[in-house]
Amino acid sequence: EFTAGGIPCDSVSAQDALAVMHNPMQFELLGRVDDILNIGGIKVSAGRLEDRVMEDARIADAGVAYVVDDRGRGAVVLALVPPEGIDIGPLTQEAVKRMALGATPVQVVAVPAIPRTETGKVRRNALSDTVHQSLKASVTTNA
Repeated sequence: EFTAGGIPCDSVSAQDALAVMHNPMQFELLGRVDDILNIGGIKVSAGRLEDRVMEDARIADAGVAYVVDDRGRGAVVLALVPPEGIDIGPLTQEAVKRMALGATPVQVVAVPAIPRTETGKVRRNALSDTVHQSLKASVTTNA
């Protein structure tokens, strides 16, 4: 239970949540700890990035993962599920722009589905596995 100035606030669940304190009386919930990406020391909500991308009605579903390659280099990867019959190419640049990560490079892969829980939350570990498979398949195909 959070308190601000001695006033109980029971409408906020703190379990597995990450928050930023703006001052002693105000905080902002960034999201679940497992939903936060650490990009160069900056904490970013994957869910917020996905929400921005999903503003484009042409995208059927999207998920964001942070993957580490065999050399230990990390990358932000946007997994897109394009509607049937739509080429992902024209969607990628605008989707990355919507993420608003500035100079942070983002890889984009097409996937058949975003793995989700029964409540609709992205299963981050499963998404990372799916993204790894897609990236390895594209390297093998392009080799």
